[in-house]
Amino acid sequence: MVVVAIIAILSSLAVPAYQRYVQQARVTAALNHTQSLQLAMALCWQTESDMSRCSRPGQRGIPPIPDPLPKALTSLEVTSSGIIQLTLANVVVDQAPLKLSLSPDTRGLVFDWRLGCSDFDSGQPLATQCVEGVAQ
Repeated sequence: MVVVAIIAILSSLAVPAYQRYVQQARVTAALNHTQSLQLAMALCWQTESDMSRCSRPGQRGIPPIPDPLPKALTSLEVTSSGIIQLTLANVVVDQAPLKLSLSPDTRGLVFDWRLGCSDFDSGQPLATQCVEGVAQ
């Protein structure tokens, strides 16, 4: 009985950690689907110096949004200001699908992306690179 009790205690600690690991892997996979968009938009910005010209998928060397979307995503769109917004299919936080946004940071000499997460205020966002929340 002692062995069964020890196994029960260990599994109660391991299962939540494993579930979080699986969720983080799904977030990483979803972000990987945006890498070609990110790279193309950054290259376009370097030549155009205007993000509004580089925020139209399918134009100026920006790849189109895939149709159908990858299974990891329920939505993927690019706003006129160049923000890439995605909603994940199988990642739920507080009974709502996780939303991520990649905002272009063109303030300095180097182009960079800022990752926003809808679970940022929870204290432990699933995407470890989150720097801000996502407007709901």
